[in-house]
Amino acid sequence: MIECLKNSGMQLKEIKQFMDWCLEGDSTLQDRLNMFKKQEENVLAQIEALEATLHLIKFKQWYYETAVKDKTDQFVKNMKYEDMPPPIQDLYNKSHKS
Repeated sequence: MIECLKNSGMQLKEIKQFMDWCLEGDSTLQDRLNMFKKQEENVLAQIEALEATLHLIKFKQWYYETAVKDKTDQFVKNMKYEDMPPPIQDLYNKSHKS
């Protein structure tokens, strides 16, 4: 459990608090549940950020594959959004959310 909580980005101080609550018993069940709900929100936010990063990496792979094929990045650099293939537009949109 400790390893899972560390991997989820939980601070050691918070993990210690969880362990203390476990030792205290049933009177801390709601506290523990609340902690896991909060940590779920944190992990979901991390996943969303990593997915945006992955979309940007895939977009840049397409960008550089196109540039390598053309032996220059001028064409792809000057390409209008509308001229990008639809899957690439999708990656662009997902990686450039504000």
